Amino acid sequence: MSYKNNKKKRKKKKKKQPSKRTNKQPNKRTNKQPNKQPNKQPNKQPNKQPNKQPNQQPNQQKKKPQKRSQSQEHYSKIHYEEEEQEDPRDYGRGGYHRVKIGEFFANRYCAICKIGWGHFSTVWLCHDNLKNSFVAIKIIKSARHYTEAANDEIEILKKSTQVNPESTSNVLRLLDSFTHKGSNGTHVCMVFELLDGENLLSLIRSTNYRGLPISTVKIIAREILIGLDHLHQKCKIIHTDIKPENIMVFKNIGKLTWKIKEKLERYNINIEKFLKTHQLKNDKQNENTTNKQENIKNEKEKENEDYKMLNEKEKEKEKEKEKEKEKEEEREKEKENEKRKENENDKGNENEKEKEKEKEKENESENEKEKEEKKEKENENENERERERGKEKEKEKEKEKEKEKGYEKEKEKESDLRYKLIDLGNSCWVNKHFTNNIQTLQYRSPETILGHDYRDNADIWSFACVIFELLTGDYLFKPKDGRNFNKDEDHIALMIELLGNIPKKFATRGSRSIDIFSKKGVLRHIKRLSFWSLEDVLIEKYHFRENDAKEISDFLSGMLEFEPRKRLSARECLNHPWLANLEN
Repeated sequence: MSYKNNKKKRKKKKKKQPSKRTNKQPNKRTNKQPNKQPNKQPNKQPNKQPNKQPNQQPNQQKKKPQKRSQSQEHYSKIHYEEEEQEDPRDYGRGGYHRVKIGEFFANRYCAICKIGWGHFSTVWLCHDNLKNSFVAIKIIKSARHYTEAANDEIEILKKSTQVNPESTSNVLRLLDSFTHKGSNGTHVCMVFELLDGENLLSLIRSTNYRGLPISTVKIIAREILIGLDHLHQKCKIIHTDIKPENIMVFKNIGKLTWKIKEKLERYNINIEKFLKTHQLKNDKQNENTTNKQENIKNEKEKENEDYKMLNEKEKEKEKEKEKEKEKEEEREKEKENEKRKENENDKGNENEKEKEKEKEKENESENEKEKEEKKEKENENENERERERGKEKEKEKEKEKEKEKGYEKEKEKESDLRYKLIDLGNSCWVNKHFTNNIQTLQYRSPETILGHDYRDNADIWSFACVIFELLTGDYLFKPKDGRNFNKDEDHIALMIELLGNIPKKFATRGSRSIDIFSKKGVLRHIKRLSFWSLEDVLIEKYHFRENDAKEISDFLSGMLEFEPRKRLSARECLNHPWLANLEN
């Protein structure tokens, strides 16, 4: 969430004056006017100063939020573009594997269609012929550093799956892993359970960025906190990239989504026939490979036997030559006898040829009659086909109506929805970090920005930002570069405006603190702040009821503590009153 837009005022100021941050423009995801219904307001919040803040300006007034600029709207469209595809130039040595439809992996998984992609991999819908179920296979690029990262991810996923193999941990399970040789190198492949749904971002977009009902957000919060508790306490794993895109909303495991079904219908792919034909092809290929191997073995054995039999064959050849001479003499005698018989038979053959010509003429007349009868039958068949086509079109219309009814029923059954954490590709162990550059910008914790060592509850900070986004449809923090300050300093300033002053020791003792704070714990470039507490933001900007705003603010404030040692754990969040009395 952004609380200011100071471009116009900063142009009027002299060079010697410090940078001033005002709260004109909150960052919005849409250009639509705010809805004044409770819990449905989409605008971002500016900052309001609480009574007890020492840095408050006495005559400062709250500013009205401005509409989102065209450049910001363009950023949203690019960021959330669903039809964007991977770069074809990455299909080279060390890059993506060029998957063929119907290709088999590990002689078990049949590739059907692509369902996703990322910088490191493509994801394919496949059929597991051993268990007769659908799965998702992630095929990593073949370059060495991608392979090493994939092996680390497999270790983490195996740990998570082994601790809770019954799929009750609300974390995506790894079912299998293997390597596959292709034209661009050897690729690590990971097999995951297929979830018939989409990520949380699609759920946010379905509300036109106006936020979800509080009851729905509570259920999502509980389910994801169960997953985080599983990772943090039982597996000692930090996810490091909690955001709406990495949380799946689904109903069933191993079933096709309606989007995939529509895609298959568009290309006239019948799953049953598709799998049968490609299974037969794979069986034939396996037979050919086994036959080739057997042939190679047999040839080697024959070569050894041939060397032994050479001497015996030479002796047999001499005997055969003598026998052939005797046979040639007998053949010459037989040929003379045959010539005599042929001369006698020629006379009888002439009479038979005349009879055959007469029969051919009779057959021609009969064929003409048959052709006329066939034309009449074809005309009748065409009329029947046209009738059948009309019936098929009517059936297709009925199917479309049934689909629409099915989609409406799915929307009605929101209580059947389930939620899981996905994409552990950036995860690490609690006691072994792979990098200090973690978390997506808008969900980044203060310890990451300032360069402190991070713990598992860095995920809790990110998830608090996600919960606010689910409730309002807007980012909690969206930092920007300014003329005299960068995104990191702006990010910290936004946190201070919303949550209050940051502890001095925590502010100044990080490895990157010197770029943001002075030795006294004051921001280096941003001198004037506009304070607006989280509770007031929910009431005044998003029109939540006072009781709801207090409960939400109390819940999120424990997750948004600056110092990790004071921040709530996933298990403590689950015991908070805001999540009490939820149905199982």
